[in-house]
Amino acid sequence: MIEKIKAWIKLKLGVTSIENRLINQKTRIETLENHLRNLINIVAEVNDTNQTILSHVRFLNKEFCVAADVNFKYEPSVLIIMKRGKEEIVKTYTFHPDEIMQLYQILEGFGRENTRIDKPRMSAGPRFKY
Repeated sequence: MIEKIKAWIKLKLGVTSIENRLINQKTRIETLENHLRNLINIVAEVNDTNQTILSHVRFLNKEFCVAADVNFKYEPSVLIIMKRGKEEIVKTYTFHPDEIMQLYQILEGFGRENTRIDKPRMSAGPRFKY
């Protein structure tokens, strides 16, 4: 009987609805905390992946250099990857004039210091980030 009276008083004072709202807010906060933990884990994984990629890029830049002969109109462009310091050709690629953007993406990956580009004057070149 006392429990029914307590419940009735809570209902009249609005305490029950406040308790329900607090429980809903607590559930939402716990859900957001779980999402935040998942995002923190994803960011940590992405950071590890980026570190691995950077170590591979550093290795490539230390061991290899790139030379390119870029032609925009009729003749194909040539990309040559060489072993640094030995003038030894590792791989040669040929690009058609409509594939210049792919060529530039490869050159951008090797960086400004590791590339030698022969291209027509006043033509756009790759956008190096480093």
